[in-house]
Amino acid sequence: MNTSEQFELPTDFECPADIPDSTCGAKNNKTAETESNVVCLVCDAVLGGLFEEKGQDGMQFAQGEESDDDEGDFKDEVTVSEGDVTFSQTPEQEAEGFAMKGLDNIKNPAMTSEDPDIRAFGEWIQERRFQLRDIYVVLRFRDFFSTGITKERRMMIIVVMYATYREPFNIKKEVFDFLNMPEQGIRRLADRAYEDYTGDTQSRMLMHIRSYGKRLGIGEEVITAAVEYWDSADPVYVPVDEQVRAVVWVMLMNQKLTGKKFNKAETARNTPFDARTLSKVAKKYEVYFE
Repeated sequence: MNTSEQFELPTDFECPADIPDSTCGAKNNKTAETESNVVCLVCDAVLGGLFEEKGQDGMQFAQGEESDDDEGDFKDEVTVSEGDVTFSQTPEQEAEGFAMKGLDNIKNPAMTSEDPDIRAFGEWIQERRFQLRDIYVVLRFRDFFSTGITKERRMMIIVVMYATYREPFNIKKEVFDFLNMPEQGIRRLADRAYEDYTGDTQSRMLMHIRSYGKRLGIGEEVITAAVEYWDSADPVYVPVDEQVRAVVWVMLMNQKLTGKKFNKAETARNTPFDARTLSKVAKKYEVYFE
């Protein structure tokens, strides 16, 4: 794989993994190319489906259907010798095949890992593969996914959404590292996928409180209390990512109701957030839980 030449981005380009412009590989020329694809070295998104040659002046957005949703990925034509008859699939069947292939590429390596947590993740997907497939089909025909996102990344978004909101399952950081996927970007898109799938228009902040509460093993009664209190307390704005505020808020509520101390270092190990940042936000919010 060779490092790609500098290419031009359209003014309305958005990172498929929702990574900030300052660190986005596509916007900072951190990409590599094969004969057919341009790949982001930061989030591993396949950009080859997004761009086409533009002479020696760089690259531009392709106009055709050049995403990972190419028919070639779905086509499962069966040819019978007598009469050489070809049977084609419906768009729904093609989408189902696409989803199952993406899930296979995630769960099969995971199920053979030496790490028990990664193996458990693969087995969890195996048991729920048909539910995950059906959710993908719905979102696929709502055009939820941006062009150029690989089938594995699309299905990981579905998996994280399902594990967060439908059947709670703690997907550890080691799993994202094993699959070489950006945890924060995937989780953000999983939240959006849940909104789109369910039509839930509640505050994104409340979604994060519920999401991280479940991930951190907080009891349902504590999570519900944290959600209700956030609405009534209307806490002061702290200029950090809303996910950090959600984690701190639910952990402080857990400390108040259960007496279990909010351990910032332990929480940092189980989330993508720095312990010092969690401590700074906690100092702003502690007054609400005195």
